[in-house]
Amino acid sequence: MDFGAIIREARTSSGLSQADLAKRAGVSIGAIYELEVRGNGTVALLTRLCTALDLRFTGLPRVSGFPRQVRTPRQRRDWSQERLARKAGVSAPAIMRLERGQARIATLSSALKVLAPNARPRKPEFARWRGGARDCRFTPREMLHRINSVIGPIYLDPCAHPASAVIAHQKLFEEDDGLSHEWIAATAYANPPYSRSAAFLRKAVESWTSGNCSTVLLLLPVSTQTEAFHRYVVGSADVFFLRGRIAFESLEGRKDVAPFSNMVVLYGADRAMIDRMLANFDCVHLPRAAAVGRKTTSDAVQMRIAAE
Repeated sequence: MDFGAIIREARTSSGLSQADLAKRAGVSIGAIYELEVRGNGTVALLTRLCTALDLRFTGLPRVSGFPRQVRTPRQRRDWSQERLARKAGVSAPAIMRLERGQARIATLSSALKVLAPNARPRKPEFARWRGGARDCRFTPREMLHRINSVIGPIYLDPCAHPASAVIAHQKLFEEDDGLSHEWIAATAYANPPYSRSAAFLRKAVESWTSGNCSTVLLLLPVSTQTEAFHRYVVGSADVFFLRGRIAFESLEGRKDVAPFSNMVVLYGADRAMIDRMLANFDCVHLPRAAAVGRKTTSDAVQMRIAAE
């Protein structure tokens, strides 16, 4: 795959400049230029850019990360790293580095031509919604009333927008970058840009486990397959899967029904708050104490145990 062209297409279709993407991904503009123009860069850089652009691929194994997406089909074929290297026209040490996540993008491209020749980028259904409006859509007023009924007055909105109907004592706007500030509030509510859901989930659980926020409620798309959901939500938050789809408010004042389902992720809920949530929303509740079918403990749970 021509990853340089893929990143450039995803960036421009999202209306982002190289500087915008560099800031979002936490990399240099020069690194993006090198990738888009010359195809140079590391797999680690590519991963950061794909995360920032919410760029996913079809035709690859459903495992997380490019290294595993190479190792998994290689092992399924019962190929050694040396055999894959010969077929891909690269060195065996290059494949070893690739499966450790330390290789160049050119090595990844060569390996995938052999292992996944039909792989191609895909855009999530909601990324195409209203030309990418999922990052600029506002919680309906009626829904905000119900959220207030559940958690009370909102003290902090770290994803504020002048056109949003959220009423909060403190608002952090896009230019403030809510992720760069401490969240210190009795209650915080965030309807974050969905392309950065993982970062806001991490910030939310850290703010709650540290005691800076007593209650944090996030409105997010249902993405239970992501690493962020299992790392920052499972075992730390009560989750409420909402029935139906939300008609978000837009900058133009219209209501756009989202083509995806949503969930409420609630940190710090007590029994009364959970009861109010169930009384105000048509939803299914996944308790914080839900059984997990693995012996590993999420970082968030470990943080909570340490705090207690």
